Parts: sequence; C-alpha cells; structure tokens
Amino acid sequence: MARSAVIPVRLTPEERELLHKKASDHRISLSEFIRRMALSRRLPPKPAPEVNQNTYQELARIGNNLNQFLRALHEGKIPFVNPASLPELVELRRTLKLIGLQVLGAGEGSPS
Repeated sequence: MARSAVIPVRLTPEERELLHKKASDHRISLSEFIRRMALSRRLPPKPAPEVNQNTYQELARIGNNLNQFLRALHEGKIPFVNPASLPELVELRRTLKLIGLQVLGAGEGSPS
C-alpha cells in the first residue's frame, strides 16, 4: 500500500538532528525510523562499529589458519606436533569464535 498520508510534526533543529542520527545509526530513513518508533515496530540492530568489524575479520583469518592447522594435524600431515596439545588448540579456536561474536555484539552465547 502506498503511503500518502502526511502528519506534520514540529521539532526543534536539535530534535530533528537527534532523530536523524538515531535513524542513521540503524541505517534507515528518518521517516522509517519515526514510523517504527511510533508504531512500536522493531528496529534493525545497529551495525557493529568499523573497528569491531575489522577486528572480527582479523579474528576470522586467524581462526581460518587455526582450522587449516587442525585439519592438517588430524590428517597426520604434521607429524612433529604433540597430540597432547590438541585440546588447547580446539579451545583456542572456540575462544577466537566467542571473541568474534562479542566484537560484533552477538552476545555472550557459546560458540559451536
């Protein structure tokens, strides 16, 4: 359905700027932000800060290298590694994944 009804609302420049910033934080238009807030609709989550996204990407690279290492270890391609160290490597992988989720704001959930 096309939106054709207009509701005039008067705001101070500061109020408008604040609403505009909040809408931008969620990467939606000012109109969409006001509609969602007024109609009690759920807002999209705020994106993670760029530094967190960059950290997550670096953690993903480290995790990928760790996965490759563990795969080679399991396949017997790395004979010089002490198998007793394997539980620590698996725990390190889980820790990297958890940190990555936390950096992105995905919460305290346990990684799989």
